[in-house]
Amino acid sequence: LILHIAFNQFVNIYSIAIEALEESGPNTVKLFINHQTIDFNHVKTIEAVQILKFEKIQLKHGLPIELQFDKFENVNSLSLFFANNQSNFNQTTIQSITIFGTLAATTKNKATTNM
Repeated sequence: LILHIAFNQFVNIYSIAIEALEESGPNTVKLFINHQTIDFNHVKTIEAVQILKFEKIQLKHGLPIELQFDKFENVNSLSLFFANNQSNFNQTTIQSITIFGTLAATTKNKATTNM
């Protein structure tokens, strides 16, 4: 399963929470950013920005997993590849996905120096 999310503005992403059934919820999720399109060939050849491993307790309670923040700044699209699930069933069940973050800054503050 691949889920591709395009954002209207650049965002900084801090963490991701997935709520799912403990037995059929995702186990390994590979994250890719800023790809216009992505398919199953891409997820085999492109290196994931980060790979998440979900425990059953995290899925049951929808607990967020922190991301390596410096890798998820100025994101305009996020693709999630659900590589497998908790019990290696043929079907992965997801009840909700929550992405935590903020809008990316549109301007940078310039430091001034008095001489």
